[in-house]
Amino acid sequence: MNISKRQKNQPLLRRLLLAFRSVPERDRVYPCETFQRELAKEISRSNRRQSNRDFALVHFSVLESNEPLHITEAMAESFLCRMRISDTLGGHGARLALLLPETDRDGANLLTNDLVQLGIEHGVQLDSAVYVYPWDDDLISVAN
Repeated sequence: MNISKRQKNQPLLRRLLLAFRSVPERDRVYPCETFQRELAKEISRSNRRQSNRDFALVHFSVLESNEPLHITEAMAESFLCRMRISDTLGGHGARLALLLPETDRDGANLLTNDLVQLGIEHGVQLDSAVYVYPWDDDLISVAN
């Protein structure tokens, strides 16, 4: 995806975050600063564990959407229904991000594919990137 397309969709990303914050389970959706703290806590928890150290971070970028806000609110509700209660959604930089504690790559890919499909069903085309700690060195640079 080129930079101009990302910039064009920035207002949509902000609109999606607002939609996620307006649904009943909004306490699981964090603004950027709070999401960054949650990510730092998960890294710390993972470093203390002897087993089950994996966790995943998924970044979503909005590729395209022509849908009104009420559709994205419906998408937000669908996303939150599909996520586990321990999963956290929020803003991370200029992206929508999902933090998946105690989740390996297979589990993260399965959920990510389901969420991308939910986006399509609601008229929002998403791109995604999955990072798994402690295996992906890119996660450390993305986390900072």
